[in-house]
Amino acid sequence: MSLSMLLTRSLLRLTPNRFRSAERIDAAIATRRPPAPLTRALRRRCEVSEETVLGVPVLTLTPRRGRPGAPELVYLHGGAYVFPLQKAHWWIIDRLIVLSGVTVTVPLYPRAPEHSLSEALPFLDSVMVDVRRRAAGREVFVAGDSAGAGLALAHTIVRRDRGGELPDGLLLFSPWLDATMSNPAVPRLERLDPTLAAAGLVHCAELWTRGGDIAGRLVSPLNDSLERLPPTFVYQGTHDVFAADARRFARKAEQLARRQPPPAQDARPAPSAVELRLYRGGFHDFVGATFTPESRRALGHAASVLARRGPVRPPAPEG
Repeated sequence: MSLSMLLTRSLLRLTPNRFRSAERIDAAIATRRPPAPLTRALRRRCEVSEETVLGVPVLTLTPRRGRPGAPELVYLHGGAYVFPLQKAHWWIIDRLIVLSGVTVTVPLYPRAPEHSLSEALPFLDSVMVDVRRRAAGREVFVAGDSAGAGLALAHTIVRRDRGGELPDGLLLFSPWLDATMSNPAVPRLERLDPTLAAAGLVHCAELWTRGGDIAGRLVSPLNDSLERLPPTFVYQGTHDVFAADARRFARKAEQLARRQPPPAQDARPAPSAVELRLYRGGFHDFVGATFTPESRRALGHAASVLARRGPVRPPAPEG
């Protein structure tokens, strides 16, 4: 673990944790600000266009010095399904553009409590239709952090079940995989995690589902079969309340792969290929701390997936 990671985690402990209770979450929702504006660096680096899809803003960032043939990337921001995009999300997107040359579409998807999962999924379908049209046969990846990563999985699961076209790959940073927060390791991880806590997270999930079943696989994708998902890369810090579920997710996918026979030639693989990369000492959404070596390594690997710079090999855990 780097010194910058340790210092950043220590500083985060000095800020109030709004996830300690449902009451704190409701108070934070009542004082939400609009999404963070684009950074100056991104405006210099990219051509920026904004449109509305089903009444919701969608930004597209096309690098002025893009890589020919680079894939398209759709990025879904975190925020427990209730909070807007933050400046750190733009930092993540900026690094991915710099390192891979991709064009990034950023949907400011509808959030709870005013909106719900049932509204977000058809909205994402419409966004993906537009991105696929612009890609004109190039690859399309979906990335997300925290709740955004969970939403990326929910969208992919629905598309799979309907026999629709899937993303060419998923890049998941600190993904929220089980909204029930029932993993026995959660209490221990709460003591390590400076920013999240189970009580507030469960409340956010209840708002997102309008009081529905938060154990359902579209809000708790760990409960899906994980069959026939695209190649999936998970970047997870060990000091994150979601760390234990990320490990369960990877184990479940590995067990599925072992049970499945080898696919027929030229057929889409039946098992899901999930690669989990662990970063020792990493707090929740550590990739947003782009000045840390851990974030640089994680985003560098994600960019290599997008840029297809040679084979990606399973790593040894960092901690």
